[in-house]
Amino acid sequence: MSKQEYQPMTIGQLAERWHVDPRTARRWIRPFYGELGRCDGRIFTPKQVEIILGHLE
Repeated sequence: MSKQEYQPMTIGQLAERWHVDPRTARRWIRPFYGELGRCDGRIFTPKQVEIILGHLE
């Protein structure tokens, strides 16, 4: 079984993936900010995306 590779994503792209408003996506992600660490501008790194999706999907 191969490991899934994640792409960098913005909050807007994550919201689009879940079919919700970006404000709702931010609210869903907020509990994991401590685990995610620093965000590079507006883009979550592939590792951060992996953590987010691991918790929410």
